[in-house]
Amino acid sequence: MIIRPFKREADTDAVIALLHALNLHEASLGAARDERHEGAVACLENDIHEAKHSGGELHVAEEDGVVVGYIGMAIGKAGPFIPADIRDHVHVENLVVAEDYRQRGIGKALLGKAEDLARRRGLRSITLGVVSGNTPAEETYRRAGFKPSAIEMRRVLE
Repeated sequence: MIIRPFKREADTDAVIALLHALNLHEASLGAARDERHEGAVACLENDIHEAKHSGGELHVAEEDGVVVGYIGMAIGKAGPFIPADIRDHVHVENLVVAEDYRQRGIGKALLGKAEDLARRRGLRSITLGVVSGNTPAEETYRRAGFKPSAIEMRRVLE
């Protein structure tokens, strides 16, 4: 398995398929997600935009020539309620590993790219979100040293 930078022409279709599967999975857990293929396209376009405009990066995990994982990262700045030394941070916009390739250390390797980016930029903090009920992802993040810091809640008005 190798982790390499995302190549738009070569990797777009595979990454969109991964993001579509992620959106469907998160929707099945009750999260408000666009389940259409176009929703996954929009997710990737947003990741590309955020990475480009913030100094972030996109990477894929490849095994035997097949893209099996993806991470999109942006550089963010938290509000003044966060201590100044960790306010600037790497934010993981999306991280997904193909279902058949989970539990092989691919997610951990992709998270390693977030740590590499943070260290190269002199940042001491990495943030990410996880959908409530996505226990396997939560466990992966906890094993990687992440701790809960906030709960995002949503109320949809009729």
